[in-house]
Amino acid sequence: MASPAAAAAAGPAGAAAALSELLGERLAAPDGSEVATASLPARGVSLVGLYFGGGGGGGGGGGPGAQLAASLAAFYARFQPPPQAAPPHQKQQQRLELVFVSAEQDQPRWQEATRAMPWLALPFADKRRKILVIPEAAVGEIPWPDSGQGGQTS
Repeated sequence: MASPAAAAAAGPAGAAAALSELLGERLAAPDGSEVATASLPARGVSLVGLYFGGGGGGGGGGGPGAQLAASLAAFYARFQPPPQAAPPHQKQQQRLELVFVSAEQDQPRWQEATRAMPWLALPFADKRRKILVIPEAAVGEIPWPDSGQGGQTS
């Protein structure tokens, strides 16, 4: 995979190719639709963050995961374009896109969690991609929630 610096130097086409290589061709949107990964740079996305979550995605039920998701949603909203499209002569605001990488093994729970989030997600069916993204993102260890320990991580 090309380094992030090399992809950036190659411009939007290089960034689109690097994103597609890392995240796959399509991402899941909260409304259930799909978004072409390669379209992100053309949509003004200048920074992509990965949000790694355990079972349930931290979206509901309270606790630290829900608190993190709420804080992250508020932060994310600050980097989204206004609801009205900018006039053609005005440069669009650069923006952040987050991609949720879930460890959820149950598709209905994954769907529930991703519908509650305003950002994109790796598709549930692309389990192999999740395994590929973790080392590329230099994630050494992810503490997965263990519901049998009262909210503590294992």
